[in-house]
Amino acid sequence: CHQLSLMSDGFVYGCCEGFSKIGKITDSVEDLVNEYSKRLSIPEGCNSNCLGCVEPNFVCGLKENLSKPK
Repeated sequence: CHQLSLMSDGFVYGCCEGFSKIGKITDSVEDLVNEYSKRLSIPEGCNSNCLGCVEPNFVCGLKENLSKPK
C-alpha cells in the first residue's frame, strides 16, 4: 500500500493496517519518511514483484497465506 497513515490517536503508522508507530503528528515529514524507509523490507515468501512492506509480520493479513503450500 505504501502510505503513511495518520490515525485518530495522533500517531503515524507506515500502513493503513499498521500496528507499529513510526512517529507522531508533530514529527517532520522527513523524520517520518526516514522511519518508514528503515522498516521497508521484502516479506519472506513474497514473489519478486513485491515492492516491500513496512509491516512484514502482518502483510495486510496475508502472512498465513504466504506460508501455505500451493
